[in-house]
This record gives sequence, C-alpha cells and structure tokens, in this order.
Amino acid sequence: MPNIEKLVHNKHVLYCDKLKSQTKHGNSADGQMIGATGVLPISNGATCRLYAENSFPSFADRYSQAAIVNPTPKTWGQDKMTFGYQFKTLIEPQINHSWDDEGVINEMLHYVDTIGDQFAVLGITVTSHVPFAYGAEHVKFNIEGMPQLMSAYLNCLHYTDSCVGMLINSILNNDTLKNNTTIVISGDHTIFRSQDTEIDNFAANHGINMRTTKTYTPLIIYSPYIPENIQLTDTFYQMDIYPTIMHLIGCEDYYWKGFGVNLLDSVARNNRPISEQEAFILSDKLIR
Repeated sequence: MPNIEKLVHNKHVLYCDKLKSQTKHGNSADGQMIGATGVLPISNGATCRLYAENSFPSFADRYSQAAIVNPTPKTWGQDKMTFGYQFKTLIEPQINHSWDDEGVINEMLHYVDTIGDQFAVLGITVTSHVPFAYGAEHVKFNIEGMPQLMSAYLNCLHYTDSCVGMLINSILNNDTLKNNTTIVISGDHTIFRSQDTEIDNFAANHGINMRTTKTYTPLIIYSPYIPENIQLTDTFYQMDIYPTIMHLIGCEDYYWKGFGVNLLDSVARNNRPISEQEAFILSDKLIR
C-alpha cells in the first residue's frame, strides 16, 4: 500500500495501528455510525435497521455541504441513515448497479471539485471486502506457495490503495485543499472473523506482519493542524475517531462530545473518563 504508507509518514499525520473495532450486529453500518457520530451500536440488532428514523449528532452537522458516497444502493439502510447522520446528500449508482473503489473515489473527487463552500464527504470503499473477488482476478503480487485467499486479499489492498491514493494526491497537491482539509482513513471492522492457520503460518515463515487473529482497524488522520508526525502503538477504540475529528475541525463546542477521547491529547488518552462497557450501555439507552 505505497500511497497510504507514504501518507502515514507525512509530518502532519496521526497514525494509530490498533483501533479496537466496536461494531456489533450492524457490521459495516455500525462502523460508519461510530466514526460519524461517536455513538456505539445497540446491544442486539442492527441500529440502522431498527432506528433508521433517529436523528444522530455528527460532525457533518457542522457543514452546509456534506455527502456520503455509497457504492451499492439499498445496503444497510443508507437511504435513511445518511440523513439521520446529518449529511445533506447521498450519492450512489442506480439500482442494480454498483461502483468499485475507483468509482467511489472518482465520485468523491467530483464532489470536491463542484462544491465551493466548506464540505464534508464520506466515501465507502468495498473492493477489499470478503470474498476479495477483485484480488483473485487481478493478481499483481504473489509469492510461490502463498495461500490463494491471502494473495487475493493483498491484491485487493493494493488496488484500494491505488484508488485512495488518487484522493490523497489530489488534496495534497492542491495548496488550498492541503491547508484546509482533514483526511480520515479507517476501517469499519476487521476482515478475518476466525483464524486461518495456513495464512498465519505462511506469513510467519516469510516475515510478513500479518495475522488473521487479534486484528484491529487502522486510523490515519492528516490535518495541517497536526504539528508533527504522531505514531500511536497502544490499543484505542473506534469511538475515539469522532472526538479527534471534532478537535481538528474546530468543533469542540458542539453539544455532543462523544464517549471517546481526542487521540491528540496525551492526558485524555491516559485518563479515559468512560470505559468501553459504560459507553456501550449509555449508547444503547440513548438510541433506544
């Protein structure tokens, strides 16, 4: 993933390689909700299915122009949840059609090019999702003896990186955008739900830093207001994404602070006011 690898070492980037995924029965939709609203999902059932009429606090609430680019219509109640999360526009293909990651990024770039005001845009990439069909069909990286599933997965990651790289380069090569834009890259949930010993053994034998158990989601945030490259190696939570974003976009006066902590604040990182368990209980009550 050369484009993301380069971004990780940018002097204005916060990189956390171990965010604990807090999704539940809503899976991908839960990840989107946590990042956009700082609220955790309900204990039973998919929040986006059972509470699609709710209105949630969100960083998108602070923007006059805010859109979600959804690659597949009619998934996870996106037609309602987009507006429940305070986004003003839903961009998606026609029914019975879908976009790959390149299509999603192109739609995001088009949105940025046509919006003159302050904006927020959230793009959902899906090509690197199980069953890694793209990677199985377009094999660029493969080592002799590598398990087919591992090869497909790594090739999907390389493709997704090439697409996300278009967005990163478009922003960082434009002085106006570079000096006024926050870029957030994360995952909604982990990929491997059970251990694949064949992949783990191959990775260990070839010095590849990859395990199918104890996996996390990453967090990479670029902002001109991050004064130096910050690499966090401890384990944090998806609920920390929201308060970190709110700090960087100057919205700490917003009525909803979230349950997590601003990862740029070392004191907050080490003095978490609410535990993960407490946050789940309170979120469940708030949503219901």
